[in-house]
Amino acid sequence: CRAILAGRVMMCTKGADMIGDKRILWTDSPDRQRGRAAALPAVSLWGEEGAAIAAEACLEMLGFAVERIRSDMTEAQAHAAIRSTDITLVFSGTRLAASGDRDFSAIAQAAYGLGRALATKTGFHAVVLRAALPPGTAEGVVAPIIAELSGKTEAEDFGMAVHAAPLDDMLVPEDVFCLPAAGIGVDCPDARRLLVQLMAPVHCSLPFTSVSRAERASWH
Repeated sequence: CRAILAGRVMMCTKGADMIGDKRILWTDSPDRQRGRAAALPAVSLWGEEGAAIAAEACLEMLGFAVERIRSDMTEAQAHAAIRSTDITLVFSGTRLAASGDRDFSAIAQAAYGLGRALATKTGFHAVVLRAALPPGTAEGVVAPIIAELSGKTEAEDFGMAVHAAPLDDMLVPEDVFCLPAAGIGVDCPDARRLLVQLMAPVHCSLPFTSVSRAERASWH
């Protein structure tokens, strides 16, 4: 199944569905039919509400089990939701503080929540940063917090990835599958495998690069 994004509409050769007022076209190929029956990774969503809601609608339509971390959840409920999934898409970004310094509180809060949740999870978990973040955030901020609070080892128990896009541009659900020009940043083989499974309903192949290069390309 080969997807082409044009005019913010995802188009393939035949078949169609609607997400809101957007028409999604795709190939209903034998490979896609087998993909529906195959085990898709369960996905949790953390962060900016608008982007997370758009991603939730798109992923559920494609047959994914999705857990969106909501503000009305207790900490225990949020942690249980994360533990029940294989991959977390984090939509939290950074903001410019009144002092002029970069405010990392939102992304740090996500890292703290993920670290506490993964402390009691068995099995591998991928963490995908979907916001454009300053270079070094994934490996210098998020991964160390997760490792410390969970007691887990990066690249063995959890893996980081950067699939960055400006959150303000994520206005329709199919934007969750837009590919950054520089590629998706991932250094961990297990995290890469889960990303391939996540994107398989739309993209046959993915452009990959390193985490550091993906961060540098998105931060300009």
